[in-house]
This record gives sequence, C-alpha cells and structure tokens, in this order.
Amino acid sequence: MEFEEALHKAGSFIKEAKAKGYFLCSVFSSSTTSVFDEWILHFAGKDSALDCYIRGDAIHVDETRSIGEPVELNLTKVKVSISEALDSVGKPKSAVSTLVSLHRSPPVWTINFIKADMTVTTFDVNAETGKITREETASILKRD
Repeated sequence: MEFEEALHKAGSFIKEAKAKGYFLCSVFSSSTTSVFDEWILHFAGKDSALDCYIRGDAIHVDETRSIGEPVELNLTKVKVSISEALDSVGKPKSAVSTLVSLHRSPPVWTINFIKADMTVTTFDVNAETGKITREETASILKRD
C-alpha cells in the first residue's frame, strides 16, 4: 500500500486525533519485498502519544510514548513520495529488509536497507526536494 493510500484510510482518525490535541510526528513502515503492507503513524499530544496502524482496510490504535522531543510533521511540505525516494537511492540487491520513516521539519525520508551481511545502509532524502542528504553504511554486529 502506498503511503498516500494509508493516509487516506486513516483520514477520520487523523481528524479526530487533531481535535483531541494530537499532532502527527512520524510515519514508519518496513518490508522484505518492495511492497509496504502496513504503515504506522505516530502522534504526540501534551501528555501522551498514539500509534495508528494501517494494514489493508484495518486501522488499530495503541497508546504509546514518544522518544525524544516530538516535532510536528508538516505533510503539505512532502513533495517526494516514498517510491520516488526509493528510486533515487536504488535498492541494493543484497538487501533483505527495508525500513522507511518520514519525520522532522523540514520532512525527511529515512531509508534503511538491512543486508544479508548484517550491515545497514541508511539514506536521508529531503522530502521536499528529493535531494539525498546522507548515505551511511554500518555493521549491525560490530560496535565502534
């Protein structure tokens, strides 16, 4: 499911959450193929947080907590889709899993490719311009 479709499906919940004082902070998904079946929208409020899980036509909400200081995600500034961001970085053939998140202000797509050799390559793509602002590879097993 495309990110935009997940947003559409969660539209009623998003309006309800905003009315209760919550704001969207980040979006997350993972996949072992090229299809993202589930999206998680993270909302922060004054004293609590909510995660909204969208999978197919089902929507499930859990209370949670935010890590760090939540920053509102301005979706009107997102001009680059996750598909376009993935195309710009190119998926490594050895990737066994892909993790994507949309966060910060201005918005950034962070794409992590976990590879069979237990390394992860991380890209940050500016969600307004499509410019790659970071590329980094590190071992999951080895600490520096």
